[in-house]
Amino acid sequence: MSGLGTHTHTYQNILRTKEFCINFLSLRYYDNIIKTIHNNHLDKDEFLIGGFTQEKASIVSCPRIAQSFLSFECKCEKVMDISGAGINALVIGRVVNMACQKEYALGLDKKYTKEGFMYNIHSPKNLFTGEDDYTAIAALKPVKIIKE
Repeated sequence: MSGLGTHTHTYQNILRTKEFCINFLSLRYYDNIIKTIHNNHLDKDEFLIGGFTQEKASIVSCPRIAQSFLSFECKCEKVMDISGAGINALVIGRVVNMACQKEYALGLDKKYTKEGFMYNIHSPKNLFTGEDDYTAIAALKPVKIIKE
């Protein structure tokens, strides 16, 4: 995980437990995710704020998000300051277990639709003016299938 804020629950929990989960949620949960980002204080329950359900992980001690179509359970290998000021960290983990909903585990399937991976297009630049005053969210859509 890159660019993880050192002020977040997630970062503090990773340092404490040396474990974490990476949960992949579809676009339908975008507003829920944003609520957790804007209410990420150490005294707040982000699962409750986002309306998410905790699910027991198979190997690590931290919970997965039940609404995730794909979750990686990870053991922390290394944490590095990437800001030079202790503001953002790069967390390197080893995946020790994966949980996936069946309809997302079949190759070219739901993970490559609006119900699958979402991508943050952070501050795309206008190459003529240099403006970058918005962010966008994208989803994958296969445009050609090649059989080998």
